[in-house]
Amino acid sequence: MDLKLWQCLKEGKASEHIKRSSIDAQNFLQQYNLPQDTFEKVVNCIEAHHGTIPYICKEAEICANAD
Repeated sequence: MDLKLWQCLKEGKASEHIKRSSIDAQNFLQQYNLPQDTFEKVVNCIEAHHGTIPYICKEAEICANAD
């Protein structure tokens, strides 16, 4: 979920880590033929893990709680 956290911290841009992590994950996931709802759930897990945007699935809430 925090794929880009350390890079953003190093650059002094910690607030961008969610957006950057989401973009990188989306680029990675597009290599696979995932159903759209699965793709959206994974992206939501990344984007919502700090609770700043709504969870669209239980998996996202579980990830946030685990984080």
